Amino acid sequence: MRFRVTAAIVLAAVPALTAGCAASTSSAPSARVHHYERDGVSFDYPSRWKHRDWCWEGTTVTPLVVLTTTSAAPACDPTRTPWFPPETLGRNGLSVWWDLGGAPGLRWSPTVRNSPPTRIDGQPARTAVLTPHSRQWSITGCSGTGGTLAMITEVAASAADNYYDMTACVRGPHFTANERAVRRMLASVRFRRSS
Repeated sequence: MRFRVTAAIVLAAVPALTAGCAASTSSAPSARVHHYERDGVSFDYPSRWKHRDWCWEGTTVTPLVVLTTTSAAPACDPTRTPWFPPETLGRNGLSVWWDLGGAPGLRWSPTVRNSPPTRIDGQPARTAVLTPHSRQWSITGCSGTGGTLAMITEVAASAADNYYDMTACVRGPHFTANERAVRRMLASVRFRRSS
């Protein structure tokens, strides 16, 4: 299987984000940064973001974690909570969702298929920035949050047909701080590789 990362966020320039992801190295977490590690992926994220590990596994997609700037991370009930999680972003809010899954023969989803290639932690990646007027907006999950921009980033891992998705939805009007935070998080991504 192959791993893919999907992210939804505001970016002024996709090349700036993806270049930073390919070239940056992660520094040791500080008191202002938390470290996440699960199912072969690890990354650092701002300590001000609320964190909730997800509570159920799917057959093709398994949600991993929700990171959000809302007052509390959404609750997870294994019998009733959908993916993408229900939450409403406030002014200048952000919500980031990570999941993993598999789909035989999937190379890139339609959302990023025509985006320029780049790399994250040495793995092939693609990024697309979407707005509510974009043709693919409805599949981002951001419309239900009040988000006004989405960035979808897919990162292929070493195993064929598996993927990680990271979706980050951002609500404006000021996007710069959240854009930088997501860019730093993507730059810190590391994949555990089998030996």
